Amino acid sequence: MSFASKSLALVAASLLSQSAFAGIMYLSDGDGRRMHSVDTVTGKVVNTWAAAPQQRAFPIAVYNDVRTTGYAAGETGGQYSLTGAALGGTYALPSLGLTFSDGTSDGKYNYAISWQNGSVYRFGRDWGNGSLMFNTNRGGGGLTYDAVDNSFWISCDRCSGLSHYSMTGALLGTIATPQVTSMDWDLAMDPLTRTLWISQFGSGTFYQYSTAGAFLGSTSFASLPLANSFRSAEFDLAARAADVPEPGTLALFGIALAGLAMRRRA
Repeated sequence: MSFASKSLALVAASLLSQSAFAGIMYLSDGDGRRMHSVDTVTGKVVNTWAAAPQQRAFPIAVYNDVRTTGYAAGETGGQYSLTGAALGGTYALPSLGLTFSDGTSDGKYNYAISWQNGSVYRFGRDWGNGSLMFNTNRGGGGLTYDAVDNSFWISCDRCSGLSHYSMTGALLGTIATPQVTSMDWDLAMDPLTRTLWISQFGSGTFYQYSTAGAFLGSTSFASLPLANSFRSAEFDLAARAADVPEPGTLALFGIALAGLAMRRRA
């Protein structure tokens, strides 16, 4: 195989690996003891699988894999591949005197929000060693991480509106969401579009917003089973916009194509 052919194959493989899970959102139906993945581009349910172990787990962190932990102390979540295969990891929620409704990750730490008072905790990637970061002093719902400015977006339990917080708890802004008056816990940030997704409680319809507050539309997942109570959600936050091939990578792709074209003409 020529250099150009090898270069083309390597770059193509890189592009495919980066795009394979683009637009895929992962959901934990804690009380239903099951997980889902849905395609926000096509509106289709990609996969549904049983939680392992079969315990109530809501906080979800997706960063190259899916990791959940319990809603209450002692309850245990699991580890899954992005295709839904159980990987064998189990993560019990530490005893912190609180229950947790949703989670997120920046790849170094996992984070979760308390349902009782909206306090945000930082954990290890194994969901251990929880420590308080700040308190929003309102009932917590959804939590997601924004890598662009190293911040959090937070929703409240069965109410309306999104709040933007720094990592130290400073309120950076709010977004009105009149289309969603009773939010579920499933707030999620798509890192490739930097858009926020959340559903109306008790429905299979998700609403999309820009970080500037513009309503971008809704997607209904007709075949998504309704949750037994709530859902939590995340996209793979490892798939950041920064992972899109840089000009040098694209240039290599072009060189490889040009080399193949010259070889064929010869």
